[in-house]
Amino acid sequence: MRSIGLDLIRTIAIVLVLLAHTVSVIYEYFSGIWEFIFNVFNSLAGYYGVLIFFILSGFLIGRIFISTFVKTEHSKVDTKLSILDFWTRRWLRTLPNYYLFLIIHIILGNLFAPFTTSSVISSIFFMQNLAWQNASFFSVSWSLAVEEWFYLLLPIVFIISKRVLNNNKTAFLNTIIALILIPCISKLIYSVNNDSAVNRHFQYLYSIVIHRLDAIGWGILLALMWSTDLIKSILIKYRIYIFLCGAVGSLALLLFAVNTIIIPVQNVWDVYLFLTLSPAFIILMFPLCIELKPINTYASKVIVFISLISYSLYLSHFPVIRILDYCASKSFFNPILSNKIVLFIFYHLFSIIVSAFVYKYFEKPFMKMRNKINWKINDEPGKKRIKYSLLFNHNKKIR
Repeated sequence: MRSIGLDLIRTIAIVLVLLAHTVSVIYEYFSGIWEFIFNVFNSLAGYYGVLIFFILSGFLIGRIFISTFVKTEHSKVDTKLSILDFWTRRWLRTLPNYYLFLIIHIILGNLFAPFTTSSVISSIFFMQNLAWQNASFFSVSWSLAVEEWFYLLLPIVFIISKRVLNNNKTAFLNTIIALILIPCISKLIYSVNNDSAVNRHFQYLYSIVIHRLDAIGWGILLALMWSTDLIKSILIKYRIYIFLCGAVGSLALLLFAVNTIIIPVQNVWDVYLFLTLSPAFIILMFPLCIELKPINTYASKVIVFISLISYSLYLSHFPVIRILDYCASKSFFNPILSNKIVLFIFYHLFSIIVSAFVYKYFEKPFMKMRNKINWKINDEPGKKRIKYSLLFNHNKKIR
């Protein structure tokens, strides 16, 4: 059963990202205080949209990981199979769409950004922003790189921690602490070595894998708290007050950012504080949203629909924008697309149409495939080494 609260969170996230990438086309219609609000929104909407995606992803993955690894004891072989199954399901969820739009960016490269062979290779292996600024012509791919590296590292760090501590829950808690603390330390090291006023600290720190893994880690932490009955009951009982604390904290950080982040010259410690604290305040607003009850209204249907296509929408909207911008530069389309309001509407309309098509005919079939794949042990007689084979179980019920 779908959670309308989680769908709402996902919808808010993708709307913020879409507006961050499209609202600049109607900048000329803003003046006075609205121009100031526009500048603030345009500077931070994308950041908060992706941050919400990261935390939501961590929360959902955390719940799966807890039920699979933390609350269940496995033998060494079963643990390996569970990890392979975890990675397979994650990759079938994210990689097909990613590589589809990577190919589209390559084919339509002249419309988007020039690229080299090295940038394509780095994008294929999610190396484009591992410890350096995104060098990819596939601009939105930076956030996917953060997620893929987190999916890869989470089971590895957990297994290492489990072997040292020999306790699932303690090992998982230490894994979360490590995946939150290490990125914070990496940002701290950067801040110490770059303690000068320049205008690129925020742009540099917020899009690099080693500096942003903590955002997903906060979502995992929320999943752990949600899996603990006592803590979950407290979060649900006081969810309104907790939400208000998160909202007030986020608003205070936003006002802080107006004076420190959205300026030509940034202090690195202001950026460090903003990036480190903002996820903590955002997760405080999740319990209220998670507990929202479904209402059979048209608005609910729209929220669910946007939520379902959100991943395809995230990847498709940039190519759609670039293609429409290209069309707007041609005399044939100019009478229609020269109107900025019309162009703004077309950005969203065609992005939704394309993403709905991709979701139905490309993304969804791969998601169904996840439930038909099992990792099994191929224990052949006379073989000393255990082999793993990927079996398709066509009789398995798709949930």
